[in-house]
Amino acid sequence: MNLTESIRYIIKKLKPVYSEQEGRSVARLMLEHLEYDLSPVAMLENPFLSEKQLLQLELWIRELLKNKPIQYILGYTWFMDKKIYVNEHCLIPRQETEELVIEILKETDRTLKLNILDIGTGSGCIAVSLAGELKLARVYASDISSEAINMAERNSVLYKSNIRFIPDNILSPDVSKYPSFDVIVSNPPYVRMQEKEQMLPHVLNYEPSIALFVPNDDPLVFYKAIITFSNNKLNKKGRLYFEINEMFGEEMKVILLQNGFDNICLLQDIHGKNRIIKAQKK
Repeated sequence: MNLTESIRYIIKKLKPVYSEQEGRSVARLMLEHLEYDLSPVAMLENPFLSEKQLLQLELWIRELLKNKPIQYILGYTWFMDKKIYVNEHCLIPRQETEELVIEILKETDRTLKLNILDIGTGSGCIAVSLAGELKLARVYASDISSEAINMAERNSVLYKSNIRFIPDNILSPDVSKYPSFDVIVSNPPYVRMQEKEQMLPHVLNYEPSIALFVPNDDPLVFYKAIITFSNNKLNKKGRLYFEINEMFGEEMKVILLQNGFDNICLLQDIHGKNRIIKAQKK
């Protein structure tokens, strides 16, 4: 099969789990991983796949039909134009989280030596992206999962980011481990257990539950803990950024206001959903 035929074949095989558009995207990721140039000009040349490459595609398709995410199959994804290694111990970075990083970068003076903390770093995608753009900043990242920190450290080494990693549970943090910060950011668990039924199998069956779910009766537990932590460790006029559950934007505004924050702003993502909230410590 040539490249065009291969893409059509993959789309057809993946119909039980992916739409045509999704199947095409997955097909392109697999072929790019096999180091094919998929530009329009290169596609016209229609190079053929070897038997070994076709066998590899079949093995990947078999995993995809079990709903395993392509990012875990290949071992990486793309975030802010960076290759970020991922596995089942950390969430797959999303485009909405890129928007969170972009918002921070828009509002940060790159000439200042700021202390920045990413809480619940997972793959390290936020910390690595901020460290790459804010050359003078000292970036710290924490997570309860040692496996996630191992993956984040791998990504940090890949981009020579020099991030300081702190193993810790933000629900009962050891504040002595941390300096004070000018910026704190977090994309903590925020999916209520009752929302499980609405989730796609490739998320529910493979991505780490510890990074996804919160109790139905206390869905803002991580946000409240991080805000309490920020009251102790965020400098005056320091900024706090969250990715949030779209259902709780107004509740988050109230909690931040009650805890001494101002300049509170709720932002929508590319889908028009409440997804980012930012605030400043008085």
